[in-house]
Amino acid sequence: MIKQCSVFSVQGTGGRGRKFCLILFLFCTLYPVHCTLLTPPAFADAVYLNTGEILKGVVVEEHCDRIVLSTYRGEIDVSKASIDQIFFDNEEQNYTYLGDKAFSEGDFNLAFGFYQRALQINPDYQAAKNSLLRLNDALAREKLGIANSEFLKLLKKQLGIFIARRNDKIEVISVDNDSVASKSGINKGDYINSVWGSSVLYMDIESAARVMVGADSTPVILGIEKSIILPVNPLPWYKRIFLFLMFNDFGFRLALKPSGLIVSYVDEHGMAKQAGLEAKDEIICINSESVRYMPVSMVRRNIFQSRLRHVVLTVKRNVIAIRK
Repeated sequence: MIKQCSVFSVQGTGGRGRKFCLILFLFCTLYPVHCTLLTPPAFADAVYLNTGEILKGVVVEEHCDRIVLSTYRGEIDVSKASIDQIFFDNEEQNYTYLGDKAFSEGDFNLAFGFYQRALQINPDYQAAKNSLLRLNDALAREKLGIANSEFLKLLKKQLGIFIARRNDKIEVISVDNDSVASKSGINKGDYINSVWGSSVLYMDIESAARVMVGADSTPVILGIEKSIILPVNPLPWYKRIFLFLMFNDFGFRLALKPSGLIVSYVDEHGMAKQAGLEAKDEIICINSESVRYMPVSMVRRNIFQSRLRHVVLTVKRNVIAIRK
Protein backbone atom coordinates (compact mmCIF):
# COMPACT_ATOMS: atom_id res chain seq x y z
CA MET A 1 0.00 0.00 0.00
CA ILE A 2 1.34 3.45 -0.86
CA LYS A 3 1.52 5.86 2.02
CA GLN A 4 2.28 9.00 0.05
CA CYS A 5 1.22 10.27 -3.36
CA SER A 6 3.81 11.99 -5.50
CA VAL A 7 4.52 12.87 -9.08
CA PHE A 8 7.88 12.78 -10.82
CA SER A 9 8.85 13.47 -14.39
CA VAL A 10 10.87 11.50 -16.89
CA GLN A 11 10.92 14.22 -19.54
CA GLY A 12 13.93 15.82 -21.15
CA THR A 13 14.71 19.54 -20.87
CA GLY A 14 16.40 21.95 -23.19
CA GLY A 15 19.24 24.43 -22.60
CA ARG A 16 22.23 23.78 -20.33
CA GLY A 17 21.62 26.87 -18.18
CA ARG A 18 17.96 26.05 -17.75
CA LYS A 19 18.90 22.49 -16.85
CA PHE A 20 21.28 23.63 -14.11
CA CYS A 21 18.69 26.00 -12.62
CA LEU A 22 16.07 23.32 -12.81
CA ILE A 23 18.40 20.86 -11.06
CA LEU A 24 18.89 23.29 -8.16
CA PHE A 25 15.17 23.97 -7.94
CA LEU A 26 14.24 20.31 -8.00
CA PHE A 27 16.93 19.47 -5.46
CA CYS A 28 15.29 21.88 -3.01
CA THR A 29 11.69 20.92 -3.75
CA LEU A 30 11.57 17.33 -4.94
CA TYR A 31 14.35 15.60 -3.06
CA PRO A 32 11.87 14.26 -0.43
CA VAL A 33 9.86 12.72 -3.27
CA HIS A 34 12.98 10.87 -4.36
CA CYS A 35 13.10 9.22 -0.93
CA THR A 36 9.41 8.27 -0.83
CA LEU A 37 9.02 4.53 -0.32
CA LEU A 38 6.34 2.07 -1.18
CA THR A 39 6.05 1.28 2.50
CA PRO A 40 4.66 -1.92 3.99
CA PRO A 41 0.88 -1.78 4.28
CA ALA A 42 -1.14 -1.27 7.43
CA PHE A 43 -2.57 -4.72 8.01
CA ALA A 44 -6.30 -4.02 7.85
CA ASP A 45 -7.83 -7.13 6.17
CA ALA A 46 -8.62 -10.29 8.11
CA VAL A 47 -8.88 -13.70 6.42
CA TYR A 48 -10.76 -16.32 8.44
CA LEU A 49 -9.86 -19.87 7.46
CA ASN A 50 -12.03 -22.97 7.75
CA THR A 51 -9.64 -24.22 10.44
CA GLY A 52 -10.41 -21.21 12.66
CA GLU A 53 -7.05 -19.56 11.99
CA ILE A 54 -7.07 -15.82 11.25
CA LEU A 55 -4.58 -14.29 8.82
CA LYS A 56 -3.94 -10.53 8.99
CA GLY A 57 -2.67 -8.54 6.03
CA VAL A 58 -3.84 -6.79 2.88
CA VAL A 59 -5.46 -8.66 0.00
CA VAL A 60 -3.42 -7.39 -2.97
CA GLU A 61 -4.74 -9.84 -5.59
CA GLU A 62 -7.84 -11.99 -5.96
CA HIS A 63 -8.15 -14.77 -8.53
CA CYS A 64 -10.65 -17.51 -9.32
CA ASP A 65 -9.05 -20.04 -6.97
CA ARG A 66 -6.85 -18.03 -4.59
CA ILE A 67 -6.00 -14.68 -3.06
CA VAL A 68 -2.59 -13.09 -2.55
CA LEU A 69 -2.22 -11.71 0.97
CA SER A 70 0.52 -9.21 1.79
CA THR A 71 1.73 -9.77 5.37
CA TYR A 72 4.65 -8.50 7.44
CA ARG A 73 6.46 -11.73 6.48
CA GLY A 74 5.86 -11.23 2.76
CA GLU A 75 3.20 -12.29 0.26
CA ILE A 76 1.41 -15.62 0.61
CA ASP A 77 -1.09 -17.43 -1.61
CA VAL A 78 -4.25 -18.55 0.19
CA SER A 79 -6.57 -21.04 -1.50
CA LYS A 80 -10.19 -19.87 -1.64
CA ALA A 81 -11.27 -23.39 -0.73
CA SER A 82 -9.60 -22.90 2.66
CA ILE A 83 -11.26 -19.51 3.35
CA ASP A 84 -14.43 -19.16 5.41
CA GLN A 85 -14.72 -15.36 5.24
CA ILE A 86 -12.75 -12.20 4.51
CA PHE A 87 -13.30 -8.89 6.28
CA PHE A 88 -11.91 -5.88 4.42
CA ASP A 89 -10.96 -2.45 5.67
CA ASN A 90 -13.91 -0.63 4.08
CA GLU A 91 -17.59 -1.48 4.06
CA GLU A 92 -18.23 -1.19 0.32
CA GLN A 93 -15.41 -3.63 -0.38
CA ASN A 94 -16.96 -6.10 2.06
CA TYR A 95 -20.33 -5.97 0.30
CA THR A 96 -18.67 -6.33 -3.11
CA TYR A 97 -16.75 -9.36 -1.85
CA LEU A 98 -20.00 -10.93 -0.60
CA GLY A 99 -21.59 -10.17 -3.97
CA ASP A 100 -18.69 -11.78 -5.83
CA LYS A 101 -18.98 -14.83 -3.59
CA ALA A 102 -22.71 -15.12 -4.32
CA PHE A 103 -22.01 -14.60 -8.03
CA SER A 104 -19.48 -17.45 -8.09
CA GLU A 105 -22.10 -19.69 -6.45
CA GLY A 106 -24.68 -18.79 -9.11
CA ASP A 107 -26.99 -16.76 -6.84
CA PHE A 108 -27.33 -13.72 -9.08
CA ASN A 109 -30.18 -12.11 -7.13
CA LEU A 110 -28.19 -12.14 -3.90
CA ALA A 111 -25.11 -10.85 -5.73
CA PHE A 112 -27.13 -7.98 -7.20
CA GLY A 113 -28.35 -6.97 -3.74
CA PHE A 114 -24.83 -6.88 -2.32
CA TYR A 115 -23.51 -4.81 -5.25
CA GLN A 116 -26.38 -2.35 -4.86
CA ARG A 117 -25.63 -2.03 -1.15
CA ALA A 118 -21.95 -1.32 -1.90
CA LEU A 119 -22.94 1.46 -4.30
CA GLN A 120 -25.35 2.95 -1.78
CA ILE A 121 -22.41 3.33 0.59
CA ASN A 122 -20.05 4.63 -2.10
CA PRO A 123 -21.69 5.52 -5.44
CA ASP A 124 -18.24 5.95 -7.04
CA TYR A 125 -16.90 2.53 -6.06
CA GLN A 126 -15.67 1.19 -9.41
CA ALA A 127 -15.26 -2.44 -8.31
CA ALA A 128 -18.98 -2.71 -7.52
CA LYS A 129 -19.90 -1.03 -10.82
CA ASN A 130 -17.72 -3.49 -12.74
CA SER A 131 -19.23 -6.42 -10.86
CA LEU A 132 -22.74 -5.28 -11.82
CA LEU A 133 -21.72 -5.12 -15.48
CA ARG A 134 -20.18 -8.58 -15.19
CA LEU A 135 -23.49 -9.79 -13.73
CA ASN A 136 -25.37 -8.32 -16.71
CA ASP A 137 -23.00 -10.17 -19.03
CA ALA A 138 -23.66 -13.45 -17.24
CA LEU A 139 -27.43 -12.99 -17.50
CA ALA A 140 -27.11 -12.24 -21.23
CA ARG A 141 -25.04 -15.40 -21.76
CA GLU A 142 -27.68 -17.45 -19.99
CA LYS A 143 -30.31 -16.17 -22.41
CA LEU A 144 -28.08 -16.94 -25.40
CA GLY A 145 -27.66 -20.55 -24.24
CA ILE A 146 -24.13 -20.90 -25.65
CA ALA A 147 -22.53 -24.34 -25.39
CA ASN A 148 -19.15 -24.52 -23.62
CA SER A 149 -17.48 -25.77 -26.80
CA GLU A 150 -18.54 -22.61 -28.67
CA PHE A 151 -17.01 -19.93 -26.44
CA LEU A 152 -13.61 -19.85 -28.16
CA LYS A 153 -15.26 -19.63 -31.58
CA LEU A 154 -17.57 -16.86 -30.40
CA LEU A 155 -14.61 -14.97 -28.92
CA LYS A 156 -12.89 -15.13 -32.29
CA LYS A 157 -16.05 -13.81 -33.97
CA GLN A 158 -16.84 -11.04 -31.49
CA LEU A 159 -13.36 -9.70 -30.68
CA GLY A 160 -11.15 -11.18 -33.39
CA ILE A 161 -8.64 -12.88 -31.08
CA PHE A 162 -7.45 -16.39 -30.35
CA ILE A 163 -6.17 -17.09 -26.84
CA ALA A 164 -4.16 -19.82 -25.13
CA ARG A 165 -2.99 -20.48 -21.60
CA ARG A 166 0.70 -19.78 -20.94
CA ASN A 167 2.16 -20.19 -17.44
CA ASP A 168 -1.19 -19.60 -15.69
CA LYS A 169 -1.85 -16.53 -17.86
CA ILE A 170 -4.17 -16.00 -20.80
CA GLU A 171 -2.03 -15.00 -23.79
CA VAL A 172 -3.30 -13.45 -27.01
CA ILE A 173 -1.94 -15.77 -29.70
CA SER A 174 -3.38 -13.97 -32.72
CA VAL A 175 -5.31 -10.80 -33.52
CA ASP A 176 -7.31 -10.42 -36.72
CA ASN A 177 -6.55 -7.36 -38.82
CA ASP A 178 -9.12 -4.57 -38.46
CA SER A 179 -10.83 -6.50 -35.65
CA VAL A 180 -12.45 -5.13 -32.50
CA ALA A 181 -9.38 -6.18 -30.50
CA SER A 182 -6.87 -4.55 -32.84
CA LYS A 183 -8.82 -1.28 -32.78
CA SER A 184 -8.82 -1.45 -28.98
CA GLY A 185 -5.03 -1.69 -28.83
CA ILE A 186 -4.75 -5.41 -28.10
CA ASN A 187 -1.72 -7.01 -29.79
CA LYS A 188 -0.36 -10.48 -30.27
CA GLY A 189 1.69 -11.43 -27.21
CA ASP A 190 -0.37 -9.36 -24.77
CA TYR A 191 -1.92 -11.08 -21.76
CA ILE A 192 -5.54 -10.70 -20.68
CA ASN A 193 -5.52 -10.55 -16.89
CA SER A 194 -9.06 -9.49 -16.06
CA VAL A 195 -12.59 -9.04 -17.40
CA TRP A 196 -14.73 -6.34 -15.77
CA GLY A 197 -11.98 -6.03 -13.17
CA SER A 198 -12.24 -9.70 -12.16
CA SER A 199 -9.09 -11.80 -12.59
CA VAL A 200 -8.98 -14.56 -15.21
CA LEU A 201 -5.53 -15.75 -14.16
CA TYR A 202 -5.42 -19.48 -13.34
CA MET A 203 -8.68 -20.06 -15.25
CA ASP A 204 -8.87 -22.77 -17.87
CA ILE A 205 -9.05 -21.40 -21.38
CA GLU A 206 -12.75 -22.18 -21.95
CA SER A 207 -13.77 -20.44 -18.71
CA ALA A 208 -11.70 -17.38 -19.62
CA ALA A 209 -13.27 -17.20 -23.09
CA ARG A 210 -16.72 -17.61 -21.54
CA VAL A 211 -16.49 -14.43 -19.46
CA MET A 212 -15.17 -12.40 -22.41
CA VAL A 213 -18.12 -13.05 -24.71
CA GLY A 214 -21.65 -11.74 -24.44
CA ALA A 215 -24.50 -10.27 -26.41
CA ASP A 216 -23.61 -8.66 -29.75
CA SER A 217 -22.92 -4.90 -29.77
CA THR A 218 -22.27 -4.79 -26.02
CA PRO A 219 -19.07 -3.48 -24.38
CA VAL A 220 -16.59 -5.38 -22.25
CA ILE A 221 -13.65 -4.03 -20.27
CA LEU A 222 -10.53 -6.17 -20.55
CA GLY A 223 -7.51 -5.69 -18.32
CA ILE A 224 -4.47 -6.40 -20.47
CA GLU A 225 -0.77 -6.70 -19.68
CA LYS A 226 1.83 -5.72 -22.24
CA SER A 227 5.53 -4.94 -22.52
CA ILE A 228 6.73 -1.48 -23.54
CA ILE A 229 10.35 -1.38 -24.75
CA LEU A 230 12.09 1.98 -24.30
CA PRO A 231 15.51 2.53 -25.93
CA VAL A 232 18.04 3.92 -23.44
CA ASN A 233 20.12 6.92 -24.48
CA PRO A 234 23.52 7.26 -22.74
CA LEU A 235 23.62 10.30 -20.45
CA PRO A 236 26.45 12.89 -20.55
CA TRP A 237 28.68 13.37 -17.53
CA TYR A 238 27.13 16.65 -16.38
CA LYS A 239 23.77 14.90 -15.98
CA ARG A 240 25.29 11.96 -14.12
CA ILE A 241 26.69 14.29 -11.43
CA PHE A 242 23.21 14.54 -9.94
CA LEU A 243 22.30 10.86 -9.71
CA PHE A 244 19.16 11.60 -7.73
CA LEU A 245 17.67 13.64 -10.59
CA MET A 246 18.41 12.08 -13.95
CA PHE A 247 17.03 13.48 -17.21
CA ASN A 248 16.23 11.66 -20.41
CA ASP A 249 14.10 11.97 -23.49
CA PHE A 250 11.43 9.36 -22.70
CA GLY A 251 8.70 11.98 -22.34
CA PHE A 252 6.36 10.72 -19.62
CA ARG A 253 5.52 11.31 -15.98
CA LEU A 254 4.74 8.86 -13.21
CA ALA A 255 2.50 9.29 -10.18
CA LEU A 256 2.32 7.18 -7.05
CA LYS A 257 -1.32 6.50 -6.23
CA PRO A 258 -3.10 4.03 -3.92
CA SER A 259 -3.76 1.83 -6.95
CA GLY A 260 -0.07 1.68 -7.91
CA LEU A 261 2.58 3.37 -10.06
CA ILE A 262 0.54 5.17 -12.72
CA VAL A 263 1.60 6.95 -15.92
CA SER A 264 0.09 10.39 -15.40
CA TYR A 265 1.27 12.04 -18.63
CA VAL A 266 2.73 11.01 -21.99
CA ASP A 267 4.22 13.51 -24.45
CA GLU A 268 2.47 12.99 -27.79
CA HIS A 269 5.80 13.43 -29.60
CA GLY A 270 8.05 11.63 -27.14
CA MET A 271 9.86 8.31 -27.21
CA ALA A 272 7.44 6.71 -24.73
CA LYS A 273 4.44 7.45 -26.95
CA GLN A 274 6.24 5.96 -29.95
CA ALA A 275 6.97 2.84 -27.89
CA GLY A 276 3.28 2.44 -27.03
CA LEU A 277 3.01 3.84 -23.50
CA GLU A 278 -0.29 5.56 -22.65
CA ALA A 279 -1.56 7.78 -19.87
CA LYS A 280 -3.32 5.79 -17.09
CA ASP A 281 -1.13 2.73 -17.69
CA GLU A 282 -0.08 1.08 -14.44
CA ILE A 283 3.57 0.01 -14.36
CA ILE A 284 3.91 -3.32 -12.58
CA CYS A 285 7.46 -4.34 -13.54
CA ILE A 286 10.69 -2.71 -14.70
CA ASN A 287 12.97 -5.14 -16.53
CA SER A 288 10.88 -8.03 -15.12
CA GLU A 289 11.28 -6.81 -11.52
CA SER A 290 8.05 -6.04 -9.65
CA VAL A 291 7.59 -2.45 -8.47
CA ARG A 292 4.96 -3.29 -5.83
CA TYR A 293 7.35 -2.70 -2.91
CA MET A 294 10.09 -0.89 -4.84
CA PRO A 295 11.35 2.44 -3.39
CA VAL A 296 10.91 5.44 -5.67
CA SER A 297 14.68 5.92 -5.72
CA MET A 298 15.06 2.44 -7.18
CA VAL A 299 12.29 3.08 -9.72
CA ARG A 300 14.19 6.13 -10.94
CA ARG A 301 17.51 4.29 -10.95
CA ASN A 302 16.14 1.30 -12.86
CA ILE A 303 14.75 3.59 -15.56
CA PHE A 304 17.42 6.29 -15.80
CA GLN A 305 20.63 4.47 -14.91
CA SER A 306 20.02 1.21 -16.71
CA ARG A 307 23.15 -0.17 -18.37
CA LEU A 308 20.99 -2.19 -20.72
CA ARG A 309 20.23 -0.97 -24.22
CA HIS A 310 16.51 -1.00 -23.44
CA VAL A 311 14.24 -0.54 -20.45
CA VAL A 312 11.28 -2.92 -20.51
CA LEU A 313 8.18 -1.66 -18.71
CA THR A 314 5.44 -4.18 -18.03
CA VAL A 315 2.15 -2.31 -17.82
CA LYS A 316 -1.48 -3.05 -17.06
CA ARG A 317 -4.12 -1.25 -19.10
CA ASN A 318 -7.90 -1.35 -19.24
CA VAL A 319 -9.37 -1.35 -22.75
CA ILE A 320 -13.01 -1.19 -23.83
CA ALA A 321 -14.04 -3.47 -26.68
CA ILE A 322 -17.47 -3.49 -28.34
CA ARG A 323 -18.38 -7.04 -29.27
CA LYS A 324 -19.51 -7.64 -32.84
